[in-house]
Amino acid sequence: MTKSSREAVDDATSLPQPQKPARRRGRRRIRRLLRRSIHSWQGILILALLVIGSGVAITAGGAAALRWTESAGFCGQCHTMSPELAAYATSPHHDVACGECHVEPGVEGWVKSKVAGTKQLFQLVTDSYPRPIPPPVHVDLPPVQETCLRCHPLDKITAADAPVTRVRRVHYDSDPANTPEQVYVLIAPSQVGPDPTIGGGVHWHVQQDVTFTTPDDRRSVIDLVDVRFKDGTTKEFVARSQVSISSDVTADVQRLRLIENSQRMDCLDCHNRIGHEIPSPGEAIDAAMTAGRINPSLPDIKRYGVQLVSGNYPSYTAADRAIAGLGELYVTSNPKLLVTHHQQISQAIMELQKLYRQVATPGMQVTATTYPSNLGHLSSTGCFRCHDGAHYRVVNGSLTNEVISFACTTCHTLPASGLRTDIASTVNKDGVPANHLIPGGILNQHGGLANSLGVSTCLYCHQPVYCATCHATTDLVAPTSP
Repeated sequence: MTKSSREAVDDATSLPQPQKPARRRGRRRIRRLLRRSIHSWQGILILALLVIGSGVAITAGGAAALRWTESAGFCGQCHTMSPELAAYATSPHHDVACGECHVEPGVEGWVKSKVAGTKQLFQLVTDSYPRPIPPPVHVDLPPVQETCLRCHPLDKITAADAPVTRVRRVHYDSDPANTPEQVYVLIAPSQVGPDPTIGGGVHWHVQQDVTFTTPDDRRSVIDLVDVRFKDGTTKEFVARSQVSISSDVTADVQRLRLIENSQRMDCLDCHNRIGHEIPSPGEAIDAAMTAGRINPSLPDIKRYGVQLVSGNYPSYTAADRAIAGLGELYVTSNPKLLVTHHQQISQAIMELQKLYRQVATPGMQVTATTYPSNLGHLSSTGCFRCHDGAHYRVVNGSLTNEVISFACTTCHTLPASGLRTDIASTVNKDGVPANHLIPGGILNQHGGLANSLGVSTCLYCHQPVYCATCHATTDLVAPTSP
């Protein structure tokens, strides 16, 4: 190497070298820290930070996972829950997590729910789950004090000034014109109507201490009722069907207490399907016609729709095929409609196919009648489990003429119904709409009228066409409001 070249190299090496990037320096420091002995204070500090960080991450992730396992998104993963999930999506509690109502608070409740879930998972894997899935047994659900009453305190829902619910429903008759009828009632939490002896409002049952006996877990039948009032007095009522000798019912009462389940009445005895109520085919079609999804002017669509949606089909495919045959029904009854109302018929077919999925799940053998709701009395016995006019008071071992109140205004106003669009104006908190004002008042004559007609239970009249049972005959003629 020449002298000039050596000088050039020396000059190059003597130039200032660029510094290492800060990122590299940071990595070297971290490596030096990690190489520290576990027994040094730096090693102990690093280990502690790692343990704490891992714990926080696991805890946060675990808490999020636990919340997810109590949500509809998790429960709905199981195809056996499809009927409940479909009903839940349209229920008043669609924004409430499943665990809020189905899992007791605390560690014990969580463990119980996961044990039950493990059993259900085994049934799913082995294809041994029942079809349909039975509803939960009432006593296995968390107490209402830990679920319902957390959001709906008793003092608020039973207050005299609590909001009054106005219920409006449009019902379409099964005649060629699909004649609409508007029905209005007021449901009040406290006294309804002018007579204070009739009833204390829709939530009266949970204001008193009411116990009853029932032969089944679903509590669809109630045979014996005991009421302890706030002043300490008591009353006992027994179903007439369970009585052998009316002058001595002691043995019958003892038998019911011995062989039937005794329960204290709470929210779930009426609101048993509040999160998963499945509408009847008629109710679902009425709602669709009111919303315009099915054209009410399409002749006979209510009758044909209920007929098709109520069918017992082995699968959704079979149901869709049968409902698509709506046009064939019109071929027989009114073939011109296939031309003049072709679009309305096609739209009705698509809507009826959707409605079928709301009311039935053939794979789980679920229909609209599988899970009856005890709230009301239009699609099931509901209120009439007790308020049927056939539960008599027991005094000194004998039946009396006093029965559990079965007047309409025990829980709501008398229904105002008719074709008028302003029918709601006839409803008021006094309990009697204008079109029920017959001489003496239907409220006072109902019981006597029923006896004169040989009617022993409210169920004689209170079916889906209950008003027509009397009003369409000469047995009772009531003037309508102008």
